[in-house]
Amino acid sequence: MLSAKHFRQEILLPILERFSSDQSEANAFCVIWAIDSYATHIAFDGVATPAKLDAYEVSFKNIVSYTSWQFRVIREASNATKHAIHRVLEHPTFDGLTSD
Repeated sequence: MLSAKHFRQEILLPILERFSSDQSEANAFCVIWAIDSYATHIAFDGVATPAKLDAYEVSFKNIVSYTSWQFRVIREASNATKHAIHRVLEHPTFDGLTSD
């Protein structure tokens, strides 16, 4: 796994820069996922016990969400879009949209 510093420099900052000049829906999703992923990288930096990474990530993100409503919104958006993607992959006939 990349260090948080490397992820920020090589992934997050270029995505944010691209979004600042092209605020497309695709780039907005990339920003949401990159910020959520960056939080994961921060949580995992220096953790030497791989067996507890999932619990540690959830605990870390819960603390950040509690102290930052902005991160809570990003985290919820990231989780919602990931669940929608999983639903489409599990049920290819479901397009996630309702007809009017």
